[in-house]
Amino acid sequence: MTKNNANLLYKLWFIILPIVSIIAYYFLSRTLNMLTFELFLGILKIPMQQFIEFMYLSDILIALIQLIIFFVIYKLVVRRDEDELKTKFNSKDTGLSLVAGIGVSGISFIWLIIAGKLPMFQAQLAAMKEGNGMIGGGSLHGVFLSAVIAAPIVEEVIFRGVVLGSFRKVFPAWISILVSAIIFGAYHMNPVAIVYASLMGIVAGIVYEKKRNLLFTIMLHMANNFMGLLEDFVPKGIGVTIVNGVSLVMILPMCYVVYKMIKSDTRKTVYA
Repeated sequence: MTKNNANLLYKLWFIILPIVSIIAYYFLSRTLNMLTFELFLGILKIPMQQFIEFMYLSDILIALIQLIIFFVIYKLVVRRDEDELKTKFNSKDTGLSLVAGIGVSGISFIWLIIAGKLPMFQAQLAAMKEGNGMIGGGSLHGVFLSAVIAAPIVEEVIFRGVVLGSFRKVFPAWISILVSAIIFGAYHMNPVAIVYASLMGIVAGIVYEKKRNLLFTIMLHMANNFMGLLEDFVPKGIGVTIVNGVSLVMILPMCYVVYKMIKSDTRKTVYA
């Protein structure tokens, strides 16, 4: 095999891998959910209301299975190159990631207000709110464990680790970040969610490009989802106003963090 052919196969592999991984993630999620329903509702005959109340436990179990599978792919395939350095987990970059995540939630809040005034998005907004009410059985601890802890870990391993990490071996940084963010948004399958998920994907992609450590993008993702949880569970009125106000105030710091990330020299911030 010639060097050119080997290089072509290398590139094709890291273009196909993200696509196959997303398809596998989709069908694995559906399959595991169906098996869970069949086990608890069909075989064990657990009442629907009780199943919904403890649905977060099945969500966590499914997330754990997915995490094991895709983390192995990430570590053994995408991150196998010894010359890929990463920033060690540290408090400063963790704080910056949290700031970015809260700021993204502020932009998402603005988008939701705009979408709420456009007739074309009314049905999608209603469907999204209904779906959010089912997460974790609708309880505070269920949503926290499912949406704030489990989902960000799995999704960052897949979309920033496997998808972005694979594309980055073939394409320039900006193309890889943009394409992986659009794929992340499209996976949400709701026109309203696609917009803000893609935006978060871009910010998380920039963080991963500069730090090469999924822990920072996981922190960013968790912060973003946590703000959504607060909006749903804090007392209506002043509580929601404070949460949304914090999100909006953090937009400018988020922009500054992203700007500094883009301008930073990665070679000065990484450790073997």
